[in-house]
Amino acid sequence: MGVIMQQEVKIGTIHTRAYRKRHPERVKISRKKVYLKRKQKAFELLGGAFCADCGCDEIAFLEINHINGGGSKEHKKRKCCLADSILSGKRSTDGLNVLCRVCNAIDFLKRKKPDSFGYHIARWEKFTGKKAELLNG
Repeated sequence: MGVIMQQEVKIGTIHTRAYRKRHPERVKISRKKVYLKRKQKAFELLGGAFCADCGCDEIAFLEINHINGGGSKEHKKRKCCLADSILSGKRSTDGLNVLCRVCNAIDFLKRKKPDSFGYHIARWEKFTGKKAELLNG
């Protein structure tokens, strides 16, 4: 019976690989949807799917930010996506928040060069209708 199960698994794997090869666009869309759902759930555990600084709620722009830095070092040690680590309980939400890509970059610059306070400006006119806003001042 074990041999039959192994053959069925091999056949299933062969068919799956063939489907993925025939329909790469469908597979890409499906994987993207799954990734975005996991990302959304992780954001909810961090307080919501919106930027903690500017309030941007466009899911494609949002990222998980390490409040005190150290994200690169943690990423190198981790074997999976940060959102997956949070959802599985392997990583607590302490020291993390949600920022949009722009605010995350500004946060990084503020940590690297604190004397540049008030220098960095983000422009969200397309999304908010507002003129340039000083995010770190």
